[in-house]
Amino acid sequence: MRKTSGASLFQRMQASSAGEGRSLSLLNRTEYLHQSIESVRSHLESLLNSRAGASQSSVSYGLEDFNDAAVGSKDQAMSIAQDIKRCISEYESRLCNLQVIFSGYKEDDPAMLQFAIKCSFVVDSQQDQVSIELYLDKNRQFKVM
Repeated sequence: MRKTSGASLFQRMQASSAGEGRSLSLLNRTEYLHQSIESVRSHLESLLNSRAGASQSSVSYGLEDFNDAAVGSKDQAMSIAQDIKRCISEYESRLCNLQVIFSGYKEDDPAMLQFAIKCSFVVDSQQDQVSIELYLDKNRQFKVM
């Protein structure tokens, strides 16, 4: 298993330049996991709200464009779930053993699709099981909970 850091390079540079006085490597495991989870959450929102073909350096970065599709259909939701899995598998190495499931519609907002991600979260060669909730709103933007 490849060893990965919990925080992104940009986050480590910000912490260093802000003079926070302590290295990420000196944080206790709970703080380190929290920072790592926030880093993954932030990256997932960026990744899933990007569209494949929009990045010249990595044309498959992001989800396929589903603007013309009937997002309310179950078949389309299953297709989106498969693309979410592809995208995360390819661009978020801290998550493995992925399962992406279309969970239905959010109770208080039927226009919002709900997806569940069940996976292993890898930090410093240790794996923790996690569940992540995703919501796709009517503006076709993902929110990671």
